[in-house]
Amino acid sequence: MSLNITVNIEDRATIEQALTTISHFIQSPSFSPPIIINNAHTNSEFLFGQSKVLCEIEQNNEYDFYMNDSEANFYAYVTEDTRYHSIVEVSCLDLIIKRKEHGRFCDFYSNEEVSFGLYPAFFLAAQDKKFIHLFTKMLKTFDMDHEVYESCCIRYLVGKYQNCEPILELLAARIVNCCGQWGLEDIDSLQKSLRIDQYFDTASSRSMMVDNLLNEFSGDKWDSRRTSQWVDLLSEDIDDEIFPNLSKVVSQLRKS
Repeated sequence: MSLNITVNIEDRATIEQALTTISHFIQSPSFSPPIIINNAHTNSEFLFGQSKVLCEIEQNNEYDFYMNDSEANFYAYVTEDTRYHSIVEVSCLDLIIKRKEHGRFCDFYSNEEVSFGLYPAFFLAAQDKKFIHLFTKMLKTFDMDHEVYESCCIRYLVGKYQNCEPILELLAARIVNCCGQWGLEDIDSLQKSLRIDQYFDTASSRSMMVDNLLNEFSGDKWDSRRTSQWVDLLSEDIDDEIFPNLSKVVSQLRKS
């Protein structure tokens, strides 16, 4: 079953109705994505043209994955208006609960490449860093071993907000529970482009990252043996010449 919604972006009432309908749909016992969002405006490029986030990301071809995706354009547009943030946030929280109920490998997809929930959580976080925690929680419900666009979203958010507590939490998740296919490659890439090792150049920032990583290892699937194996893997992959500070974090983690 899929939900087909037509939105007239010149009419705030239809936007609110669409968001409310999506929220109710997620909560319903019969919930099963995808949600298909049509644009009723005569100019099909309107949402893209009016979106600051989309235009900003368009400057780098690495992030143009959603330019022709109606759901992505919809959330990029509505999250520019803070009046819609709370209802999108509630929908995300409800979806996280629903995804946890069905397990990490549930078939909740917007399409064959996008896990349902990626767009609303990402575009909220792209508008306000207070939603990065929500985005991180959403990522943890995805099958990251088959990720496609999650890497683009993560690198965009790190590039935008750089060194702050929510980003350190996101990086810790990327290293452990959201490592997926490209996690450690992303860490290398972010070091080359943003020199993220500088984020850990103080004792307090390293201590915070150790706490974040310990948090990641606190789930049911992480017994002491598996945790030790993962720390060994990090020690091998995080070169102390390239990551002089992050390697200290891993050393501290080993002692914790």
